[in-house]
Amino acid sequence: MRKILGIGLGALLMVFICTAAYAEDTSDKGDWRFNLTPFYLWAVSMDGEMTTGTTTTPVVADFEEIASNLEAIFTVHFEGMHKTGWGFLIDVEYINLSGQQTMPAPVPVALDVDFTSVMTEFAGIYRFSLGENTFDIIGGTRYYSLEPEINITSTLPLPSRIDKKQDWWDAMIGGRYIWTINEKWNFKARGDVGFFGSDFTWNVEGLFEFQPWKHVSLIAGYRYMDIDYEDGSGANLFKYDMTMHGPLLGVNFVW
Repeated sequence: MRKILGIGLGALLMVFICTAAYAEDTSDKGDWRFNLTPFYLWAVSMDGEMTTGTTTTPVVADFEEIASNLEAIFTVHFEGMHKTGWGFLIDVEYINLSGQQTMPAPVPVALDVDFTSVMTEFAGIYRFSLGENTFDIIGGTRYYSLEPEINITSTLPLPSRIDKKQDWWDAMIGGRYIWTINEKWNFKARGDVGFFGSDFTWNVEGLFEFQPWKHVSLIAGYRYMDIDYEDGSGANLFKYDMTMHGPLLGVNFVW
């Protein structure tokens, strides 16, 4: 939990530092443009499986089920773009779930699950102008931390508890196309891949942005992410093969 708070506070500190630097630039205050989405909702559904040692646990949960088991959530997205075409982005997602699940089998297995997931992105951006539209090259790192705690009740010879934390870093590279529909509307399509830490991860999203006010916009769209990670072997095996997808909504502040 301390690491989560550290990451979140670090991201917010970066926001304040960049904002202060922007405010102090009295020579040309039009050099930078910032976007801050302090809390956005990814109504995610999960479909896949997680293996620890010799135990494989299927994970199939829609957003309604996840929301009913939600204990805590923290999300923030921050971007800065300079007039030279260079920029950066920071994204932090923290989620904690707890709940019970019964696996139908010849002998039922009851699972009491407490699952914590953290995903952060730190990336640089270079923007190409395409007339009224733009294309961004995005490159950086993505950090994952998974902490499943599973208590198992069964008459089968299974472990009574699984408590294994796993974290890793991926290199990330991708692109984003921004289509300016009119003065108030735009559409952003992003795709990226991650590798080195995971076997392979890919992520796509499409977002509509509506800006009815000068410093406030509304975003809505859909995101799909597939993670394939494996580490260790035998009793030390950890495997996470998961797809996450769902609508994304947020309020964005622009200055």
